[in-house]
Amino acid sequence: MASSDTFGLEAYNEELKRAVRFAHEFLDASARGEPIWLSLLGNGGAGKTHLAMALYQRFRPKMVKSRDGNSASGFREKLQKKQKFNWAYITQKIRDRDYGIVSYICDDVDFAVIDDLGAGYDSEITKAKASEIAERRIGKPTIWTSNLDLERIAERIDARVASRLLRHGSKVVVFEETQDWSVLQFRKESA
Repeated sequence: MASSDTFGLEAYNEELKRAVRFAHEFLDASARGEPIWLSLLGNGGAGKTHLAMALYQRFRPKMVKSRDGNSASGFREKLQKKQKFNWAYITQKIRDRDYGIVSYICDDVDFAVIDDLGAGYDSEITKAKASEIAERRIGKPTIWTSNLDLERIAERIDARVASRLLRHGSKVVVFEETQDWSVLQFRKESA
């Protein structure tokens, strides 16, 4: 993949250029089997979900060994599983007391995109489950997006979640200056 590849983003400022650079580092590390996280936080419309979905499409699952108590060796080969989740979907499952979604995200999915963390209503149980997901996904490639910055994630959800987003070689981009892409396009077309 060429380092000039911008994943379909118009990287017109330093925040977007950093996001593209971190996206390349994320894919390179994942290809080497180094599980890092990429967190894209801040202003709505900046391209966070677009970039996350571009990376999701480019992530190439590979065969990995997993524990299997039924095989003679104790391991079996399996193809990595990737999946994307919207935070509103996760919180709805939790509100419906379908806590299996947490185990599924943490135990069964090797590469996850968790989009729009903090969107919608967060109850005490969804906050606790967010913390559990963040803790249990350590060591697995994960992309988080949120319209909240780290301070607001700490206030609104849990300080442990905000802390986890910064650990273990994670790459974090907080969009503060990048404007809503749709608004910029409208202004260009209206001019």
